[in-house]
Amino acid sequence: MAISVFILNVFRCCGVWRPDQSQSKLKRHSYLIHTSLVVGAVCTFLLSQMIYLLQMIDVEIEAIANNTFMLVTTICVACKMGSLLKHQRAIQGFVDILNNDICRPKSIDEIEKQNVFEKNMRRWILFYESLVGVTITAVTLSSIMLRKLPFNGWVPFEHRTFIGFWCAYVHQSFADASCAAIGSSFDLLFCNLLNLACAQLNILRIRLQSIPSIISEASKDRQLHSESTKDLEARILGKCVRHHLHIIKFVKSVNETFGTVIFIQCAVSTYVLCISTYMITTLPLGSEFSFLIAYMITMLSQIYLYCWHGNELMLQSVNVHNALYAMDWPILTIGTQKKLIMIVSRSFKPLSFQCGGIIVLSLDTYTKLLKLSYSIYNFLKTSE
Repeated sequence: MAISVFILNVFRCCGVWRPDQSQSKLKRHSYLIHTSLVVGAVCTFLLSQMIYLLQMIDVEIEAIANNTFMLVTTICVACKMGSLLKHQRAIQGFVDILNNDICRPKSIDEIEKQNVFEKNMRRWILFYESLVGVTITAVTLSSIMLRKLPFNGWVPFEHRTFIGFWCAYVHQSFADASCAAIGSSFDLLFCNLLNLACAQLNILRIRLQSIPSIISEASKDRQLHSESTKDLEARILGKCVRHHLHIIKFVKSVNETFGTVIFIQCAVSTYVLCISTYMITTLPLGSEFSFLIAYMITMLSQIYLYCWHGNELMLQSVNVHNALYAMDWPILTIGTQKKLIMIVSRSFKPLSFQCGGIIVLSLDTYTKLLKLSYSIYNFLKTSE
């Protein structure tokens, strides 16, 4: 099991997934220059938005709010970029946790289940990347037709001239495309990792459910609780216990690596939804109105993507717990039953992803975030 090749290729193109140390020194140094260009473009794009916002201190609060939703999004992407550059080796390390012999699918049923999860992940990638790509393309093309920069920002030269406009336009478009590619692929990487955990929990459930039938088949020509049968039970259950521990370790590693960034993203998405909804109600129909609609749909999809995969992780964890209860316990030895009780007690609390140790990703959380956004929007409307 591995991270989607498409996601890794996007990261490589954007300069945030460094080549292995086995690559030549020239290739590694060339990639470092590429990384510096992308990071420099994103950071200067962020800086121009911050300076532009500081120049608006004396302007109405509504105008300031209108110019902050893109700023906070860029800040969030910068956090994601920093997280990828810092934790690349760690991410590769805990993906290897699921690549050992215990976690590898063996039976036809296990392989089919894993293929189902991989197919679902490919659908999510196609949907989400297409949505982000269409939104970014629409913004960049419409700004050309209107002879206007895609985003508000401070520019250290006169951008109303022909050369000045195209210099600023290329910088903003490149930086924004990089932000969109890195941000969306980071979201999909996170969901891909949760999807891997879900697939492993499903495989574990299949293995636990098959224990009684394997024991029953093995004891046909011998006594049910013979020494050989006990040894077989111990080996199978021991592998299941180690498999469960590997999954728990994997989910814990994902929590530790992505928790803070996902929490920032949830907070930013909630804020952006509030501001976008407020702006939509005040803007006339036009290019800016269409951009806000597309941007808001993307934000809603992003939060739903997080919460759906977090919810799926909890459901698959509960399914493992239920599979333990549904097993044919009487056919197993007392020692095996005691070990199963330990696994049951360990699985009482479902595996989940917690953003910053505060927000648990689930569909219930998605509903609460939408309600919070709507409450803040109502507050903004009533305070006009």
